[in-house]
Amino acid sequence: NGIDRILSYDAMCQYSVNLVERFKNNPEWADLVPIIEKMRFSIPALHVQGHQDGCMYAYSTAYMLATAHFHGETAEQYWPELNQLGPQTRQMNGGHRQDTIIKHHSNWNYKKMSKSINLLVQDLKSAEQLFAHHRDVFFVPSQNAIYKKLLTDETKPGEIQNFYRKDTAAFCINEAISIQAKQRSVRAAVKANARHELSATQKTIIDGRADVSKRIIKLRKAQLLVMPEFLKALAKLAGCDVERELLGLPSEYPDQLERARVGLAAFSSTEAGLREGQAFDAIKQVKKYAGSLPELRRDKTKNAGRGTRNTISLEGIKNVRTSLNSWIHEYNNAREAMIVLGHASGVDDFRELKEEDTYKKPTGGLRGLGDSRKPEGYLWKVGVERSAARLPAALVSAAPPIANATMDPSKEPTKKKKRATGWIWNARLGKMTDAELEQWTHEGECNRVQWFRAEAEMLRQLEVGEAKLAEIRTTIRSFDQYSVIWTSLAEQQDTADIGRIAYAKQKAWMFAQRAELGRAALRPKLADSDEDFLKFVEEEREAHRLDLEKVLERGRIKVKEALAREGEWVDSDEDSSDEGSGEEMSD
Repeated sequence: NGIDRILSYDAMCQYSVNLVERFKNNPEWADLVPIIEKMRFSIPALHVQGHQDGCMYAYSTAYMLATAHFHGETAEQYWPELNQLGPQTRQMNGGHRQDTIIKHHSNWNYKKMSKSINLLVQDLKSAEQLFAHHRDVFFVPSQNAIYKKLLTDETKPGEIQNFYRKDTAAFCINEAISIQAKQRSVRAAVKANARHELSATQKTIIDGRADVSKRIIKLRKAQLLVMPEFLKALAKLAGCDVERELLGLPSEYPDQLERARVGLAAFSSTEAGLREGQAFDAIKQVKKYAGSLPELRRDKTKNAGRGTRNTISLEGIKNVRTSLNSWIHEYNNAREAMIVLGHASGVDDFRELKEEDTYKKPTGGLRGLGDSRKPEGYLWKVGVERSAARLPAALVSAAPPIANATMDPSKEPTKKKKRATGWIWNARLGKMTDAELEQWTHEGECNRVQWFRAEAEMLRQLEVGEAKLAEIRTTIRSFDQYSVIWTSLAEQQDTADIGRIAYAKQKAWMFAQRAELGRAALRPKLADSDEDFLKFVEEEREAHRLDLEKVLERGRIKVKEALAREGEWVDSDEDSSDEGSGEEMSD
């Protein structure tokens, strides 16, 4: 029961949909149903690249807990070597071919065995370095991080934390937000179909409504335990299309009294936290599409003249702009929800987003004339544009207006106009330090390790380190056992058979040496194979958690110091006298 089973296959996104039902419907497999219900499903890391975007987040092991970043392509690793060996044995007879393949694999297996400790130690070091890096960039929460934090808060003392449980307020709110986004896409399709009827659009509407309806049914089952009062109030309302059905979000009730009447007031803070994460995730997508638009336009001007190529280029630009506007709408919806809920960040940290706020210079081409007067928009460089009424002057870096800038180089205006800097590229969302802001806005760093994915990467690399430690300990025990077996074989031989005795002792010595090599590579407390590995993992995780808190606390202190210098920080925990200086500063 304690074994976590993960099944990986190329088309698992299709095969896993009705897998449990198929096992239940087959009497011969009834005893396997409990195992299948606990099983998790994934798609190999290479194959998932060719799937739809949703498959990446639903089935990629990079976003699954306790997978240690496993690629799931073990069977594929053998093919390149076999492709080299195959042509060499093509014209051999059967016996020669078989002998050659056996010798090849024997040599390969021996080399892998002899280098196993060194490889595992190298992988362990790499995992620790990557974990440290991702831990350091994990400052700003993504929606996934806030979601798991809320689930952790709801877990009872002594209860095992299960981030897949579906009977919590956090799950209901998070799922409702996700369904609401799908409802908006269906409504957009209905609106588009009203303007111009197309069979493809109608199919999108039918499929979208079916998906929304199915997800709402599952949501209602979870809400029975969490939001019974809302379901009672919902039952009294007239029916409507699924894309307009209420989902049990507090933000759907702007009136606080009405929100309290339907029993959703207690969930306002939960939704506000998730909405903030949703806004961050939307900004990430806005950055991606806004950053590609100038490059697409530059490519069209340079390489797409007339005819088919120009049509294809225009269609690509149109699709990117459509996606960009869709994510801008997603962000603004999250912002409006925070405002309805009275969440301060909705007004203070997240400003209304428009397409002109996403301006970015093309980076694929050479520097052009006038680039010094065309700085990037808000998200691409550090230079905070703030409301003077709220933000301290010390944290405001007034960016100069963009002069003589256009989104499309092929359409130069006859009259030069000044263009305001796109605000999102430099937004300081929350009390972020200058170092955090630079990491969040700097183009190269964001492209390499984007902050909103740092949590998943950090957890996976932590798991990789733990898995490699376990593999080293297992390998050491295996080498010890082999040494014992070869020693026993040497003792069983006739004393006159010197050759066999020498060979067996040589193998026993070889495996003993490799076991010692592994022990020398491990920490002293793990050298003993009887070490309680689970206890060690818990201690290491606690140490990493404390280190992370220290890093975050240093960032908070820097912000407080900056605010204090401007006279805008009031610490409620400190007295005006020196006696309170030793108390911890409040956040």
